[in-house]
Amino acid sequence: MKIKYREAAEVAERSFQTLMGYVTACQQEGVLPAGDTKQLALLTWSIVHSIAKPPSRGGFPFRPKTKFSDSQNMSLGVRCQR
Repeated sequence: MKIKYREAAEVAERSFQTLMGYVTACQQEGVLPAGDTKQLALLTWSIVHSIAKPPSRGGFPFRPKTKFSDSQNMSLGVRCQR
């Protein structure tokens, strides 16, 4: 299979490996359940991208009832950092 955008594919792979590292760290800390690390990382990757895509295409078709501040968003991301 020929990859049209090899550099983008390499960046995506490095990003996913970084996510795998965070999932592993969270599993070791007991924040995420033990199990298939790759499956949890794929689930996380999918959730994040499904949330990020609508705003990049003009927004959600509804107004969210809850809005997180930037500090709340950041605290969600640093809980399991290595």
